Parts: sequence; structure tokens; C-alpha cells
Amino acid sequence: MKALFDTGATSSCITTALAKQLELNPLSKIVLNTANGPKDCNVYKLKIAFPFPTNKKNKIRLESPNEIEVSEINDNPIWKIIIGMDIIQQGILVVSNGNYIFSL
Repeated sequence: MKALFDTGATSSCITTALAKQLELNPLSKIVLNTANGPKDCNVYKLKIAFPFPTNKKNKIRLESPNEIEVSEINDNPIWKIIIGMDIIQQGILVVSNGNYIFSL
């Protein structure tokens, strides 16, 4: 599943389609300030895991930050999750010469 790493986003978000697919129940509602202005959004509790390669052929390990609250946003044809600073600050994000490396 594709995710957008957004250093300008204070918190992480998931799309309406992903919330339905995961059959999540909203905890509450908040007003989220988006690029298109304020929007009423459902809030969910979620644990997001990141796959990292290992030295073993075709094997990955999953690393996960703490369970967080994510807001629901409109569907997007390219990605299902926005990874905001609430997660990015728990790891290291390196951007250099068009290459991106994230580790927890």
C-alpha cells in the first residue's frame, strides 16, 4: 500500500476507503485544517507498520511506532495513508539527491 510522507502534516491520516476496508470505528470527530480549508473528520486509533528489508532473501521485518490517532481524509487515487510528523519524528528521515531513507 502506498503512503505519502508529508513533513508539513502535523498528524497522520488515512483515506475513507482504507477506514472502510479495515472496518474501523471512529473514536471521535475533529476539525482538520487541510490544504482545501477546514474539514470535519472522523478520528481512529491505528498502529501502522513499515516493512524493512533484511539480509535474508525475500524476507522483511515489520517495524511499528506506537499506536496513534489518525484522521480520515478524502480518498486519493495514488496513496491511502499520509505519514505525518507524529510518526516521522519517531524515526529518521533522510532526503539526499532524490533518494529517501526512513528508519525507525
